[in-house]
Amino acid sequence: MSSANPNTIYELPQYLKADKLKPVYCLCGEDLFELESARKKIEKAIEPLVESDFDKETINAGKTTEPYQITDLASAFPFGAGKKLIIVKNFEEIKNKKQFAEFVNSPPDFLVLVLINSGKVSNYNSEPWKSLIANGQLFEAKNPRKHEWAKWLVERTKKYKLSISAENAQILIETVGDDKSLLDMQIRKFSDFLGEGKEITPEVLERLTSSTKEFTIFNLQDALSSGDKSSAIKIGYNLLDNGKEMGFIIPMLSKYISTISQSAELKKMNLSDAEAAKKTGSSYYYYINCKNAKYFQSDVRLFKAAKALLNADLTMKTSAADPKTIFSILISEMIE
Repeated sequence: MSSANPNTIYELPQYLKADKLKPVYCLCGEDLFELESARKKIEKAIEPLVESDFDKETINAGKTTEPYQITDLASAFPFGAGKKLIIVKNFEEIKNKKQFAEFVNSPPDFLVLVLINSGKVSNYNSEPWKSLIANGQLFEAKNPRKHEWAKWLVERTKKYKLSISAENAQILIETVGDDKSLLDMQIRKFSDFLGEGKEITPEVLERLTSSTKEFTIFNLQDALSSGDKSSAIKIGYNLLDNGKEMGFIIPMLSKYISTISQSAELKKMNLSDAEAAKKTGSSYYYYINCKNAKYFQSDVRLFKAAKALLNADLTMKTSAADPKTIFSILISEMIE
């Protein structure tokens, strides 16, 4: 490994073997799905080595958390004779991180300290990142590039002992969206439906995704994002035909427009996308989709959309108008 680069998150399993365990694991990056998966893998590997319940602790760090509060706790001897496991979430919130450099260079033998930093690291040559890399303790989870999503999904499907072609994987991604949590949920549903050793074919995709139309709301949002009125109406009608009600669609679109509006303000605060997503209460990928919504990069259009949603909600609650009529008017008012 180069001294200037961290390990990738996919290299983590080899460092969870008994003879290669590390006293410190720092997980960083924007792929929150992989960060969470890595945390679970570490816990699974270390928990059998923890002999007392008092020797396992999870800390949710904040802006007021001081480094010494963590290092003092980590340095205290365990209650049992085994390992001591401390997991620190939101490591990105802690100020004066450089104070961890000395500690990660000489941690106690009984310790396994897991630092979870949601978001990119701006400078790997600064501390404590430089020391973490030098010790092989930093594991980075990068977001897949556009052409890598299908490959990821093909490999993920194998974990459930199913198979899917790259072409069909791309179809599922376009249906559900590039959110690993949602995609994983779909694969689990396919696993329950098909059983082991089966292939996810176009027929299976059509059958199961048509019964899980809550995810195609993201397709509606994508159509709105590009200002494609005809596609938005077509998708909306499909949702209504498959049992979704305006009482579901309107709140989902309201959240979408609200998040877009929030993203515009958060850009001015120079926050990382991961930090901004957390502030909006959204998943990272949902936030990115909202942030990049081209059609609504205008205060005037955002205001019109919010007003249209308010009108549609009022009409739905106070009249007997047909849902498709309400939806058509809504989209016509949202998109000029």
